Amino acid sequence: MVFASLSDAASLAPALLALVVTPETVTARRRPTVSVRRPTVPGRPAARAEFLRAATAVLAAFAVSGLFSSLVPSFLRERLHVHNLAAVGAEVGLLFLIALAAQWPPRHGGSPGAGRHRRSSWRAARCSRPGCGHGHW
Repeated sequence: MVFASLSDAASLAPALLALVVTPETVTARRRPTVSVRRPTVPGRPAARAEFLRAATAVLAAFAVSGLFSSLVPSFLRERLHVHNLAAVGAEVGLLFLIALAAQWPPRHGGSPGAGRHRRSSWRAARCSRPGCGHGHW
């Protein structure tokens, strides 16, 4: 191995030590089985309706995001006279980061606009424990 400096090699020493000291956690080695599942829409009417509402929202969001990400560079260049490619790329990247943040799951379950105690029919069907009121599976 070729290292740029001695500090590069020294920074790998803790990782190498952890690799040597850590015991193996797998007791029996098996070949993983690969199974291909055909995508399906849920069978229950309530779950199907919720799934189709979510799929419609995702399709609309994907279309709007694609439209904006294709139009933003030309709009910035032609209308706002921004000719710095790094700034244009940062604007498009910001669009994707905002889309990622919008999809990030909330910390305590539920969407920010929905009530905390309202459960969807899909979650209610999955929660079969007595007294399950928090959307646990």
